[in-house]
Amino acid sequence: MTDEYLTITDKTSEGFYSEKRSKFLAFAFHVTSEEEVKQIVSDFRKKYYDARHVCWA
Repeated sequence: MTDEYLTITDKTSEGFYSEKRSKFLAFAFHVTSEEEVKQIVSDFRKKYYDARHVCWA
């Protein structure tokens, strides 16, 4: 058995899901450093200032 995985390219991926009047937004970025991640999360916190949760991995 061989392990396989997909890598995010330079193109940003987005997803949206809605249930019971709640909206869930998902974004996937290719990053190469921790600083890039921090900047992206910071930008999303400003853009979606009323979000109750901002999760990242």
